[in-house]
Amino acid sequence: MPGEGQGTSVSNLLEGHFSEEDSAASFQEALMAWRQGNKAPEVTAPDSKAGSFWASLGDHDVNLERASTPAKLPVESQGAGTADAGPVEERLCCYQCFKQFYAQYAVERADPSGASPKRLCSEVCGDAWASSMQAKMEALKERQQQLQQMQEMQRSLDEALVDRADHV
Repeated sequence: MPGEGQGTSVSNLLEGHFSEEDSAASFQEALMAWRQGNKAPEVTAPDSKAGSFWASLGDHDVNLERASTPAKLPVESQGAGTADAGPVEERLCCYQCFKQFYAQYAVERADPSGASPKRLCSEVCGDAWASSMQAKMEALKERQQQLQQMQEMQRSLDEALVDRADHV
């Protein structure tokens, strides 16, 4: 079994057999055919069963027109579905849960930071957003107080250093 596949053009990589020489010769042959403008010899997979997917590859040219995305919609589908559709309603995104909803159902809450009011999808999201903003504002006030305390401590240290420098 180890000697199978050597000296022939059949390669069975699945079973671990590969002939480097045959592969190099096949490549050189295809390269020469390409350089001379000839068509390369047809190579079929050894395991291909008639009618299988792999056996049918390359038998037909690929229709690139069908495979590409059209720049415009085809004429017949442009008018389809738009004739009976009603007016387009504005949709928004909830500031809390990020779900889309129709603008007519928006719930507004005032922003405690002074920014424009926020539009949310429901009372539940409105209440959750308001409580989270209240917690953020309280945390901001606490940080500002800590900053003021640290600035006062820095001023008192600076004054102490100036007094000490004056006494020396």
